[in-house]
Amino acid sequence: GLVSSSSIIVLDVSFNQLSGDLHELPSSTHGYSLQVLNISSNLFTGQFTSTTWKWMQNLIALNASNNSFTGQIPSHLCNISPSFSVLELCYNKLSGGIPPGLGNCSKLRVFKAGHNNLSGTLPEQLFNATSLECLSFSSNGIQGILDGTHIVKLSNLVILDLGENKFSGNIPDSIGQLKRLQELRLDYNNMSGELPSTLSNCTNLITIDLKNNSFSGELSKFNFSTLHNKTLDLLYNNFTGTIPESIYSCRNLTALRLSGNNLQGQLSPRIGNLKALTFLSIGRNNFTNITNTLQILKGCTNLTTLLIGTNFRGEILPQDDTFNGFENIQVLDIEKCLLSGNIPLWISKLTNLEILV
Repeated sequence: GLVSSSSIIVLDVSFNQLSGDLHELPSSTHGYSLQVLNISSNLFTGQFTSTTWKWMQNLIALNASNNSFTGQIPSHLCNISPSFSVLELCYNKLSGGIPPGLGNCSKLRVFKAGHNNLSGTLPEQLFNATSLECLSFSSNGIQGILDGTHIVKLSNLVILDLGENKFSGNIPDSIGQLKRLQELRLDYNNMSGELPSTLSNCTNLITIDLKNNSFSGELSKFNFSTLHNKTLDLLYNNFTGTIPESIYSCRNLTALRLSGNNLQGQLSPRIGNLKALTFLSIGRNNFTNITNTLQILKGCTNLTTLLIGTNFRGEILPQDDTFNGFENIQVLDIEKCLLSGNIPLWISKLTNLEILV
């Protein structure tokens, strides 16, 4: 009755304990007025079928995330409702592939289906939905490569989240044409190759998350200075060389993680330019000169987490009792460095320290 009301335009019953299956609605002579339906965060189960929606020709936004729906993603939503623009299906038990029919959705702006059991590849037709601003399929079993000729069609993309899947191959050069891109998440895949230099053309990027892949190449060849990143996460890849000087131009950086690569050399004093930096992780590399590193990093006065372990092998931990800094440090990890000397007095002066490894 609520759904078929001729006056209700927005129906939001999210965050309750509603249960049961979705049933086919009776045909309506006047058509359904409903434009926005939010049934997320409930206990709904059963098949998520297109027959439920076939009379909703005014539907614009549907959020069914965080339930236990099974079955496949309906492919005819845009044929039913020409203005359909938001589809959110995260955290369910949906399976099968991504329906090619969603490529007919000329108004589709948001498509989220993360944390399901989806498989197959990204259908070529999906890239015909050129109004897409958010495309998010994290934590599924989707595979294949990111085709440069296809991805470039989505020129309105702001968020691209394909993390925790089975993608392989390189990041295509054409990614640099996605000028509006703010979030790029490709973490936990099987991707490889160097970072394309064109990525620096995405000057609105705030988050780059490429952790747990097989990306390689000399990191210092990439120009980070055009980006406005707040988060850069390259954990567990195969990057070589030194930390790029251009990173120190990213004055908005709050979190930088370069651990688990093959980087070497010493830290540059220019890291002190990163006044907003609160999280720094450079462990499991081949950096040297721990004394210099600590002297430099105490200039990053907002640091709360510093992870520098498995570097500086066989060096001596600086003992200088006049050493000051790290007023806000809560987590300090300098494990597996084979350091010698005493545990220095200055560590006892870190009054906010909660975890010391």
